[in-house]
Amino acid sequence: MGSLQSELKRVGINYVGVADWSLVAETKASGKTKRDCVIGITPRAPDVPDLLVLDGHATRHNQSDGVLIHTLRSVPEERRELLEWAIGQRNLSLVAEDEIVAFVAGLK
Repeated sequence: MGSLQSELKRVGINYVGVADWSLVAETKASGKTKRDCVIGITPRAPDVPDLLVLDGHATRHNQSDGVLIHTLRSVPEERRELLEWAIGQRNLSLVAEDEIVAFVAGLK
């Protein structure tokens, strides 16, 4: 969580915590501040219950996008297929913790 918060601050993106392991990143849109992305963190390999929690936070905060940051550099194929199935048509995605810098740069 600290790495994510530090990187968001470094690039000037404000955030609001929504739970112990989740926050909402705010970006500028048309000159207004707009909350636009719920970001959750799991300190282990991502699993379906993590996506369920992330989707719940996104729904409660009226966000369509949710991102789950996890510790695996590469998600094994069987787990990846299960996670993709669980994501279905939702705007949820997975980001490895070593990709935080690139991910945050894409929010700007």
